Amino acid sequence: MGNKLIGTIIVGTGLPQVNEEQELIRKGFDDGTPTTVGTGFDIAYRYPGLTRVLQTAGRVIRSESDRGVIVLADYRFTDRFYQSLYPEHWNLEICSNGTALSKSLEAFWNSWLK
Repeated sequence: MGNKLIGTIIVGTGLPQVNEEQELIRKGFDDGTPTTVGTGFDIAYRYPGLTRVLQTAGRVIRSESDRGVIVLADYRFTDRFYQSLYPEHWNLEICSNGTALSKSLEAFWNSWLK
């Protein structure tokens, strides 16, 4: 593992700020035309936000031999919309409190340090 980044905590979903450009995108996709990728809000806000989250996570895991922890600290990350877009190799574990998170992190690092 060396001196690489071994973990990050992402506190929010990375949604872009509401502004004229994002609202034009949202409204353009909410014109009543059915879409297979979601609503105008999804396209204007949720997808770009998740792209930022995945880019941040990618700084922890850069190769097949890297190991690290990505803590998504926002209940919205448990939403089916987001979970369906996470990389398949992510081992998701939902922790309902700090004690559960501590135990999960300890178990993860113990499994890799053996």
